Amino acid sequence: MNETTQLKLINNPQDFMDNINAQPTSILYFTTPTCNVCKAVFPKLTELSSNYAFPLLKIDGSMHPDIAAQNNVFTVPTILVFHEGKEVLRESRFIDFNKIQRILDLLT
Repeated sequence: MNETTQLKLINNPQDFMDNINAQPTSILYFTTPTCNVCKAVFPKLTELSSNYAFPLLKIDGSMHPDIAAQNNVFTVPTILVFHEGKEVLRESRFIDFNKIQRILDLLT
């Protein structure tokens, strides 16, 4: 990750909202410690996000089911892109990194 990418661990719903509202665009990554697919997806996501100045918010869905439910996340891995407080992209389970990159390019 380069210095422009900021990885932030989200610890509660208020922390989530504060981070979403602090930046025009944010990348959210929902995961759990027992998800083996998540362990393969995360390095690819951090590499992709290093090309952008958007914060990468990591949420452990097993520790924060309230945040996951609030965002209708019922499977992991799930990647959401928020722009101006609204969800503009959702990728779950089978992640299309090219699609994520196209959306992020449009938002830069």
